[in-house]
Parts: sequence; C-alpha cells; structure tokens
Amino acid sequence: MKKLLVILLFLFVTGAFVLNPTLCINASKKGIMLWFNNIFPVLFPCIIVSNILLATNIVENKKKTAPVFIFLCGVLCGFPIGSKLSCDFYKKGIINQKTAQLLCNCSNHFSLAYISGFVMANCINDKLYNPFIVYMFIYLPSVMLLVINLPKLMTNEIKTKKSASRFNLNMQIIDAGIISGFETLIKLCGYIVLISITVELIMIQLNDTFAKYIIVGLLENTNGISRLIYSNLSSSLKMILAVGFVSFGGISCILQTASIINDTDLSIKQYIYAKILTSIISLILTCIYLFSIRFS
Repeated sequence: MKKLLVILLFLFVTGAFVLNPTLCINASKKGIMLWFNNIFPVLFPCIIVSNILLATNIVENKKKTAPVFIFLCGVLCGFPIGSKLSCDFYKKGIINQKTAQLLCNCSNHFSLAYISGFVMANCINDKLYNPFIVYMFIYLPSVMLLVINLPKLMTNEIKTKKSASRFNLNMQIIDAGIISGFETLIKLCGYIVLISITVELIMIQLNDTFAKYIIVGLLENTNGISRLIYSNLSSSLKMILAVGFVSFGGISCILQTASIINDTDLSIKQYIYAKILTSIISLILTCIYLFSIRFS
C-alpha cells in the first residue's frame, strides 16, 4: 500500500511537470521555503541533540523514563521527532518493538509552539475557545492510548542485565549526529515538495467549496490551516476542521513517517489506524465542547 501510494504520487507529479511546469516549479519553491523557514530551524537542533544523546550512551539504561522522554520531545519539538526517537530508541535496544510502535503512534504530534503560534493565533482566535482546551482535544486521545497500553507493555518487556555504559563524546559522534540530522530533514523536504505540488494542482481544479478545505487539509496540514484562515467558514467549523487536521497530521506526515520507520519493522498501517482513531476522538471532544458552549 505504501509503495503504491508513493508510485502514484510520483507519476502524478511527473505528469503535472509535463503539463504545467510553471505551476509545479512555483509549488516546489513554496514547499522548500515552508521546509526552510518553519521546519528546518526547529527540528534540526532537536535531531542533532537526540542523536548525540543516544550515541553518548546517556539514556541507554533509562528504559522506565524513555517513553516519557519520547512523548514530551514529540509534543515540545513537534513532528516528526516522536517517530524518529521511537525508532532510535528501538534500534538502540532501549525499548522493545511494541513499545516503539505505541510511542511512534502516540508521540508524533505537531508542537505546542505550532498550535499556539500558528493554529490558535490565526485560525482558532475566538475568545470563547480556551487554548488549553484545544491542547487537551489534540493531545488527550494519545495520552489515553499510552496510559491504557504502556504499563502492560513495560511489564511484559524482557529484562536483561547490561553492563554499565560509559559516557562517550567526541567529534566523530557530533559529526555523525549532524549528518544524520541533515539526512532526515532532506527526506522530509522531498515529501513536502511532492505534497505541495499536489495541493497546488488540486487547488486550481476546485472552486471555493467545503470539499476543497477537507481535501487540502487532509493532504498537508499547514496548507489546510492556511486556507481556513482566509475562508468564510464559521469560527466553530474552523475550529472543528483545524483540530481534526492537526490531530490527524495529513498524508504528508504519513509519508514522512513512513520514510523514517522504513528501515525498521514498525508498521505504518498501525500508525495510520492510531491517527484515525485519535482524530475521531479529538473531533468528538471538540463537537461536545462547542455544543456545550452554544447551549450554556
């Protein structure tokens, strides 16, 4: 399924370049600038630090605190730090496969800064909508999945004695951390460009309809939120769609996550199922909240 989706996307973009090269080039520039201005400055330092922490063996024997560390980094640093750390800790042997899968599913979120600085400030700016309530709608479903499933996974994890690892830091570790960070982010840039071209091609085919906002938001989160900001939709509907888009992440995030976990046995299908489930819960909570405000 993943390979088929990537092949179809590649064929679609290739055909688009032949039929409308100017639009595709402009869309590529938008995607690259989105990556350079909003993603690279935030994620690159976080990825370098996480790579160095793992390589220096500081967290090698911290199995109990690893899930909390991964989830908090996913929320504070933003997508796709959660999935990358889950894979890195799994490869290092700090957590097992099932724990890594659960953490990948639940910790891959957009950051608090993105939600407050972009989504809340521009799209959900009604004074009735408490920002902490919006954070709860987005993050609570994932926290619930972790609380329900993580204790059982940690209890069943096979305990093995390891010799104490010594702290080790040198220029080779720092260099490797920087190179690995560049490699990860360059992959993300490629997927963002492909999705940006797809979004632009869809936009010229659709009029200003409700379906346009749904399709664009499900494809790429930032583009979807940007369209909502300048739409004529009601504030309540904007909030519902924005929470749904942020909670789900979009096809672009799914492709980027698939790229990150590609060299492991973690399942992208389970990741998608978890995202759909948490998004539905987020939407239900949002609708209940808006209903209670309206009739209070």
